[in-house]
Amino acid sequence: MATKVFQKIYRNLINKYTLFTRFQIWRTKSKYPVKIIRNTSTLNHPSIHFIHRYCTNNTGDIACGYYQYINRIFAEYACLVHDINSVKFSLIKKNDIIVIGGGGLLNASTLWNYNIKKSAKLASKSIIWTAGFNSSINNESVVKLEWEDFDLISVRDYEYQNFRFVPCATCMLHELELEYPSIRKIGVIAHKDVLNHLPDDLKHFDFITNNAPLSKMIEFIGTSDIIVTNSYHAVYWSTLMQKKCILFAPRSEKYNYFKYPPVLYSGDLEFDISQAQIYPNSLDICRKLNMEYINDMKDLIS
Repeated sequence: MATKVFQKIYRNLINKYTLFTRFQIWRTKSKYPVKIIRNTSTLNHPSIHFIHRYCTNNTGDIACGYYQYINRIFAEYACLVHDINSVKFSLIKKNDIIVIGGGGLLNASTLWNYNIKKSAKLASKSIIWTAGFNSSINNESVVKLEWEDFDLISVRDYEYQNFRFVPCATCMLHELELEYPSIRKIGVIAHKDVLNHLPDDLKHFDFITNNAPLSKMIEFIGTSDIIVTNSYHAVYWSTLMQKKCILFAPRSEKYNYFKYPPVLYSGDLEFDISQAQIYPNSLDICRKLNMEYINDMKDLIS
């Protein structure tokens, strides 16, 4: 109990005081190593630094390493990946490029905003690629992002202020195109960190958590007629796979800005299912918007 109390106090200090934010980055640097995808850099040729949450067992966050889908497009650049929890600032040279995204990285915590803001000031060109806003009443950042530091911005949140909307680039996953036999009417995907949020009347359905391997998670969605979930990416992928989706226990603003919204769980599941929609062209539209943005990034970087 004492340990949990101390951890909560320490997290609050990190969120409220940048001195503790910087200390946390220093003390956890070995926990979040930089991943080198390709090392072809020279002193005169910039590197691209992708910054997202990759040291995790959250399947959606891991899939948000967008370099997995466009690696060949930037083949002439050295590419490095930093975890948003501990960016290695010393590796970002003044002529380098940073790409923030994807995942709910914006305004999620003081630590993440600090790393995003400092990275943008170090690089020559800074891009946000379909990152999402993710503040909640219990987790507000004291470090404010300065949008003028970025050369190109897109967010996954539909009609969020005046930002350009580009949906999460995990729509590029080829698994979303596969066809699966229907083996259950209702499947539940619960967020691994808040299993206690799963309503009792949903516990008798087949369910998995959002740290299941990507192939298993996509297959579970594909073999279900209806998905009930509190995972952002389970909502998104279900939509792209032409499934009705019911959202229970949303925890932050990130659930408020789906272009193709799920139905919020009311306690009457059959009624909720009757209100849920299938969005036939969502996959093609999301991919088209991402390809347009990729071309804009190429024009900026070249």
